[in-house]
Amino acid sequence: MNKQYFQFLRFFLFKRYKVITGITLILSILSAVFSGIGLGLYIPVISSFLESGETQNIFVSLSNSVISMIGLQPSLFVLIVTATMVIIVGNLTDPTPKN
Repeated sequence: MNKQYFQFLRFFLFKRYKVITGITLILSILSAVFSGIGLGLYIPVISSFLESGETQNIFVSLSNSVISMIGLQPSLFVLIVTATMVIIVGNLTDPTPKN
């Protein structure tokens, strides 16, 4: 059964639709990366609600330095907007059809 499945993929999908398969694979990887980064950016937001003092969390310091490099002041609103925008970009690059 597995042998027939791989033969189908090799002869039908990869030979006929090389470009479309490549684009779909690249967009899927980009979607996963953007979604992962966006979800990772929510960690400092949640952490700021749970911790009241100065934190040494790697996610908080990394996100604050990236936000500062962009030229924005690290704040709760900026972190929420940035994380949401990264997740939206990740979903826009997702090549799977939505019903």
